[in-house]
Amino acid sequence: MSDSITVRVMLGSYDIVHPAERQTQVYVQIPEVGRAVWLLDEEMYHVLKDRPWPSVVDSAEECYVRRGTVSDPVSAASRAAVMAWLRDDVNHDEMYVAWEQDQARQHPVARRLLAENERLRGQVAGEELAYERLRVALESAKRGRREARARIAELGTQDERRRARLAAAESDLLAVRGLLSPAGGARRVPAEVEIHERVAPAVEWLLNRVAALEAARGRVYRASHDSIVMGLYTTAAEARKHCVTEMLREYDESTKVSLWWSEDEDTVDKPEDGEQELFAHVTPRGFDRGRTWRTGYVVTPLEVASEYDEGADE
Repeated sequence: MSDSITVRVMLGSYDIVHPAERQTQVYVQIPEVGRAVWLLDEEMYHVLKDRPWPSVVDSAEECYVRRGTVSDPVSAASRAAVMAWLRDDVNHDEMYVAWEQDQARQHPVARRLLAENERLRGQVAGEELAYERLRVALESAKRGRREARARIAELGTQDERRRARLAAAESDLLAVRGLLSPAGGARRVPAEVEIHERVAPAVEWLLNRVAALEAARGRVYRASHDSIVMGLYTTAAEARKHCVTEMLREYDESTKVSLWWSEDEDTVDKPEDGEQELFAHVTPRGFDRGRTWRTGYVVTPLEVASEYDEGADE
């Protein structure tokens, strides 16, 4: 847009009524803004003709304001639009650049000086860009060193913590070995169970032993039919399975049999303390309706004592 900005200072006769009088005309054209004209006294030509264009326009407007010049509304609006545009610093600089380019077109020496000035500006801009890149690289390197130092310190702290945990683990391992095989005492795990290089086998043996002991004590479940004991089981699920199997053996595949247990809202692994009775609904082949009844199969939880209680018999 700078190449299209035009400002001209001309001396001539612009008054139709007084054609012998000469005036200074300041003509301004700004694309997308408009055109504007100021008519000043003759002596202003020599004052303004060599000035930069922004100064020319400012001086022309100042003369109009100082004299209180009155003109038609259209001309006044055009001048006001140009002055409003020029008040923006970016636009002011753009008009100044347009003046410089206009001067360079008119004067070869000035043209060369302007070209050299542009070259130097480009060189300075390139050097500033290179400097900024070097500054950013230096800051990145400094930040990298700081992060590396922090990471090294963090790793050192982690290493200390690991050493402390390792020392505590070795101390606990020695204590566990002492418990499994006390000095001067009997070994508490079988001789074939490893406790020196690794203690996991000994821990596994102990857990299995505890599970076996817990399974051998406490409650058992009796499966019976019409008070006839069919078997004792450590889980209610197995006792129920026995009862259901026996019940289904009484019917062939053509008979539709539906079975359910009282208290069946609980899981088979956690039955109620009371008895659970098996109910059946049987529909023989060829019948639309069957019948429901109590089958007589019962699962009863029983407590198994771990030792004899003499008073319990009384």
